[in-house]
Amino acid sequence: MLQTGYIQEIYTKKLWPSLTSPKANATFCQDRPGDPKIQRTGSSLHRYRQTVKKGIMAKTRIPEEIQKEVNKIISTFNEKVYKKKPGVEFYAIYKGDFLYLNRKEGEADGPIARLRFNGQIDNWDFAIFRWSNERYDPNEFLFPGSNHINGSIEGALKAGNEAYPPSWAPSEKNLLDVLKYLSRK
Repeated sequence: MLQTGYIQEIYTKKLWPSLTSPKANATFCQDRPGDPKIQRTGSSLHRYRQTVKKGIMAKTRIPEEIQKEVNKIISTFNEKVYKKKPGVEFYAIYKGDFLYLNRKEGEADGPIARLRFNGQIDNWDFAIFRWSNERYDPNEFLFPGSNHINGSIEGALKAGNEAYPPSWAPSEKNLLDVLKYLSRK
């Protein structure tokens, strides 16, 4: 049985050992019988975004209502910005409290940005994907489009679109589909 007070004691009094070593973390979790096995997700205590719910540790998640609203915002952005570029679109992947913004360009697919949910639809932490080291960097703000970052989904989409403009051009095999699509508009 999980003791809620004990977990709060870990957070408030910082009884946690050095988190740089997974062995120290595993040892600490196994010292007391009945403790939850908390997996190491980062190098500092602040990276543990977990809550105590009914005796079990659970990761924070983005609520379904927020996910639906985010999907509407992304589809509206795609319709408005990529109206004349069929096959180019942003889409979202949800993992825990993160929203990963990826873009599909024809058959190519790649990451653009990562957003961390802070409890409200208009309050997200932004991290751009850096191809130089293939990681998300929340401290990088010197890139084209960084002026759009305002904590909103629209701002993140505009920033990602300006930082990594779409480069997809239709191939000959897709040319007929493109012409059909454009003739409808």
